[in-house]
Amino acid sequence: MNEKTDKPLIDIGKTRPVLENITNKWSILILTVLCTQPSRFNEIRRRLEGITHKALADALKRLERNGLVNRKSATNFATVWNAQHHTFS
Repeated sequence: MNEKTDKPLIDIGKTRPVLENITNKWSILILTVLCTQPSRFNEIRRRLEGITHKALADALKRLERNGLVNRKSATNFATVWNAQHHTFS
């Protein structure tokens, strides 16, 4: 075998934590919504037919805890969720 074929395709140490955090039922769909534009909680919920309030809240908290999304207060009453953009180097 030559040296080029012995190298891994991706750095598992960097990608595994990300993959572990997005493999639940809703995470990929939530990130898909947030990658196009920042959205408020109810906007996300309307776009994801079938998700419950609790499931969305739990998923957003988990994604925020793992650094994949963040939230910002847009006004005194509105919170906007935004996807974090990461690069793997």
